[in-house]
Amino acid sequence: MEKRRRKRYEINLLINHPVMSPDTITGRLKLTPQYSWRRGEPRRNPIGTELGGVRSETMWRHVIREEGRRSFFAGLRNFVDRLRAHRRFLSQIASGGGRVELIVNLPGNVNMGDVLNPQTLRLIADLGADLGVEVFPEND
Repeated sequence: MEKRRRKRYEINLLINHPVMSPDTITGRLKLTPQYSWRRGEPRRNPIGTELGGVRSETMWRHVIREEGRRSFFAGLRNFVDRLRAHRRFLSQIASGGGRVELIVNLPGNVNMGDVLNPQTLRLIADLGADLGVEVFPEND
């Protein structure tokens, strides 16, 4: 039976910082990370096996998943609008040696496209964030 191809996408807010704690990021943004780690913690793979060494920076990731929608930049705009209330904090991260990235993840087996308008680009720039788009091919 052929695998059903659904329109879907994810939007990831990824924050890396040399010293800030994940708890600080969570508290300030009022968002729950899908996963995070703190600088200095032992490196582990996703199932918890130690890899040796320690994390060199803090990493924090919040993920939004959308099913049945094609307009991924509209979803990005909605999320960026929510983040505007935290513009100062996100800009401080970016100017303080950290990185703020908004990443759109798309499936590799569905035809999807969208257009990013200048207003959304300005909002992303005001947050001090980078924009990434990733495509994940799926094997049928």
